[in-house]
Amino acid sequence: MHQTRESPDSDSTECAPYSMLTWDSGFFGFKVARINKTDDSNPPISKWVQGLGSKGISLIYWPSLHKFDSTKVAQNNGRLVDEKTTFMTHPVDCAHPPDPDVIPYHPSMPSSDFNVLAIQSGEQSRFAVDPKIPRAKFEELYTTWIKKSLNNTIASETLAICDNFHPVGMITLSLKENSGEIGLVAVKDGYRGRHYGTRLVFSALHWFKQRDCSTVRVVTQKHNLAACRLYAQCGFTIESIYYYYHFWPQSTAQQQPHNTTSIV
Repeated sequence: MHQTRESPDSDSTECAPYSMLTWDSGFFGFKVARINKTDDSNPPISKWVQGLGSKGISLIYWPSLHKFDSTKVAQNNGRLVDEKTTFMTHPVDCAHPPDPDVIPYHPSMPSSDFNVLAIQSGEQSRFAVDPKIPRAKFEELYTTWIKKSLNNTIASETLAICDNFHPVGMITLSLKENSGEIGLVAVKDGYRGRHYGTRLVFSALHWFKQRDCSTVRVVTQKHNLAACRLYAQCGFTIESIYYYYHFWPQSTAQQQPHNTTSIV
């Protein structure tokens, strides 16, 4: 859900190449940016973080192919919040037939059930892991995500497994030209251990296969062992891993949300 605007100072020697994230900034109520330099194994962390902080940026996302020195990260009010792992597969290889218990979203399904599932899907995300992000904002972020998925703003379809028409498992799907993306995946507490996750993923692959997608990708956290096992068992292989850092260059007082209207 990130909307970006390239900084006019992206070639500055004092700052890293970066993009302003307009959606995130509006949602959190302060300036959020992403550093776009991902392949530098020894970047000038202090200079770049302080340089962006001097521009009034409160939160910096920094995905990197390399793991930074933890002392330098901590000295700059940063934290490794995720090892973002992208899995990929080819749906044409999926031989599983349609699952009659996995059905498309219908507006009569209770939205409150999807909100619970969405929050559960993000419990190991960087927005839940970062202690500087309030729990309420994390939950609002994921309930916004599922709302925009169900109304097809950011997802093409949502599949669910229901118990008495109450969703107890879900998976959101997006089409990007001839490739597919899996977004949120969750199974409700009390219904795990019944292979619902496997059935949802195979149903998603069948859905993408019907639409002639050549590849399907899904992103999770490396430390989310259950999710990683699920995708591996469903035929996915790891395509890439990025170390994801959050830096908070402003003081605590400066990080308080401004009186701006959220765009979500």
